[in-house]
Amino acid sequence: MNTSGLIAWFGRRGIYYGWVIVAVTMTGICNMIIVVHQTRLLVDIGYGLPLASLIFGMLGVMRAGGGLIWGPLSDRIGRSACVVIICSISVVGLVLLWLTSLVPAESSVLRMALLAGYLLTFGLGYSAMSPVYAAAVSDQFAGKNLGTILGLLDLGFGLGSALGPWWAGWMFDRYGSYDAVILGVALGVVLTGFGLATATRRPVTS
Repeated sequence: MNTSGLIAWFGRRGIYYGWVIVAVTMTGICNMIIVVHQTRLLVDIGYGLPLASLIFGMLGVMRAGGGLIWGPLSDRIGRSACVVIICSISVVGLVLLWLTSLVPAESSVLRMALLAGYLLTFGLGYSAMSPVYAAAVSDQFAGKNLGTILGLLDLGFGLGSALGPWWAGWMFDRYGSYDAVILGVALGVVLTGFGLATATRRPVTS
């Protein structure tokens, strides 16, 4: 694609692509915060490292299952609707994770119930949405430049993946709590949903 073609392309599709970049970058930030800091959060509220590591592994299992659910479902109900569902249940999951940190260790059954809810919602939801955003990008920007477009999006994901865990660690060191981090991740999930839903409401014309 030459310079004039690139300018014309962004003139037609730039706002949609911009929202996808925001959404994918937020996906990198939020997912990697959970990947890097979830075990530390659970240890910090009183769980042993073996159990915290097991819960982390279960999040990976949920992610695998979620991908098998959301990809086919988005083919049936549309990418935008699927994104809204994923992000909505994922915010619920983050609330459950936050509530887990508030429940005293003596209430172990309630804690485990909240964690199970978190794994089922965030694990099956946000951490497993990669097939949906990849399909959405293909829907919107299919063509000979799709590989370049996906590569640029992966750059945003990578930068977000680097920034997110650093920010979460800085916040924990400063405030001694993950409460603000969980809130930040929840806001990132909402922004992801808004960005992808906005970008996928209708196909972008060539």
